[in-house]
Amino acid sequence: MKIAVTGSKGQLGSELQELARSSTHEFHFFSHQELDIADPLQVQAQLAGKSFDLVINAAAYTQVDAAESNREVAYQINALGPKNLCDWAKTESARVVQISTDFVFDGQSTRPYFPTDPTHPLSVYGQTKRAGEEFCLESKVSTVIRTSWVYSTFGKNFVKAILRKLESGEDLRVVSDQRGRPTYARNLASFLVDHLGSMQSMKGSQIFHFSDEGECTWYEFARKIRDLSGFQNPLHEIASSDLQLPAKRPGFSCLDLSETQRVFRCSFEPWEKALARMLQLQRAPT
Repeated sequence: MKIAVTGSKGQLGSELQELARSSTHEFHFFSHQELDIADPLQVQAQLAGKSFDLVINAAAYTQVDAAESNREVAYQINALGPKNLCDWAKTESARVVQISTDFVFDGQSTRPYFPTDPTHPLSVYGQTKRAGEEFCLESKVSTVIRTSWVYSTFGKNFVKAILRKLESGEDLRVVSDQRGRPTYARNLASFLVDHLGSMQSMKGSQIFHFSDEGECTWYEFARKIRDLSGFQNPLHEIASSDLQLPAKRPGFSCLDLSETQRVFRCSFEPWEKALARMLQLQRAPT
């Protein structure tokens, strides 16, 4: 199978590059500089006539707070980008795997969200990602994978930010009123690679959820990072309102994984175990 991956320098794209080295599939990776998915002419120039069976769209505008004042840019990348890829796929008899987010929900649920639950994004980021989902669903050639709280040894993320604060000896102030499911990007990448054939052979468009198993607050996540790393910095609980961030976040955004497990017959690693693996790699000498 011949696969194109957009957003190759991000967390997921970087993990996919690592796994591609031992895969029997033929992967082609495109950074934002090499392929701006918001530009339909670039999409056609880079992908058309190349016999790709599948494109994994790991490209996104993920600056949640900055998106509040950059709505048009976020919409171009998060909504029109997936549309451009799906338009290409329809002409090439190919399919798109679109990576989406738990931020399409408003956090009012008292149980994990099913893929079929109504969406109500609170932020521009969530709204533009939901618009991208809608374009994908309308195209009938896409598999949408929602994920949450992604981290990796690559790129910028919560785990690495906490580690920097720990190493500098800072006290930590972390919100305790947002609950979700952390996802090690390597686990998401492994899931995608393991099930490329199933996704390529699917008909129509579907939504699935993927995260690691279990749930926590950001405060509990930070505490586990601290404890596994052997630090003893003081850790303080705060409310989301204390941060006064531009974008609203859902207070509860846990994703139900049962449909993914049923269809793909996969299992999910406990988030604490996945975090420990990531931290071991982060600390390993290069």
